[in-house]
Amino acid sequence: MGLSPAAEIVEIERVRTLDGLPTAVQTLCFPARLVPGLERVGLEDVSLYELLYSTYEIKPARCDYTLQAERAEILVAQHLEIDEGAPVLVGRERTVDGDERVICVGRIVHRGDAYRFTASLYRF
Repeated sequence: MGLSPAAEIVEIERVRTLDGLPTAVQTLCFPARLVPGLERVGLEDVSLYELLYSTYEIKPARCDYTLQAERAEILVAQHLEIDEGAPVLVGRERTVDGDERVICVGRIVHRGDAYRFTASLYRF
């Protein structure tokens, strides 16, 4: 994140659901100086990006995102109600603002049976 070793971070973990089925476990880390009090905000039904803008005036400009197939670790498997070692898709992200300051790094683990990736590819 480009922070000093003494810098504090705020870590948020959320289990995302669809029709009551846990479909993803998301972990996000923010520099604490950017989001004072975030750990006390109820995030169950809130758009995190909307909250970052409306409360902290943080405007994400770019997110570098990598998606990779892996096997579920025990804690993730428990959250997602799947077997340990079951296939999952793991997304890792690094989000910056318009000045290229890192505002968030995160990881989201999707159930392999509840995720579909679609893209339109063009030749230029």
